[in-house]
Amino acid sequence: MTAGTVLDRFPNLGLIPISLLKLRSSFWAGLVLCVLILPLAYGCFLGFGGIIMLFVEGKIFNLFISACGFLGCFLLYVLAYKSRILWKAFPNYYVKKKLLREAEYIQQNLSVNNGYVFIIKNYKFGIYNTKKNKVQIPAEYDLLSWVTEGKILNVQHNGRQYIMDIYGNELR
Repeated sequence: MTAGTVLDRFPNLGLIPISLLKLRSSFWAGLVLCVLILPLAYGCFLGFGGIIMLFVEGKIFNLFISACGFLGCFLLYVLAYKSRILWKAFPNYYVKKKLLREAEYIQQNLSVNNGYVFIIKNYKFGIYNTKKNKVQIPAEYDLLSWVTEGKILNVQHNGRQYIMDIYGNELR
């Protein structure tokens, strides 16, 4: 599949390749990460200092200080990763890497349709949630269009046409 064919086939969607997409990072997530660097650096200092002092003084207590320092560093990293602070501070690294596996093209204006935009992979349509930075509906449908923006979709899948909600449930 070439870029020209997809972009020419769906010109009204305003598609761009995922590789050209620039996601906005969160200022507050970056600020929280800067604040988390201070205890992380202190934990590393305690960890390495405890190991050095173990060999200099020979006291086993320094090994305990070292273990606590490294454990603190590990817990801060897990906290930052699990709370998705890293994802919000650096979305072009974390989110875009995952999105590249799910789609080839995305709608250029990420603020349309109540936070939902179309994605395309191998001429198949899907929906991407820009507020949660995740694929809402995988790219496996022949054609998608909005019946009610942000809520209900008109779907064409394997020659069959039906209506579906944004969570992937078929409506009767």
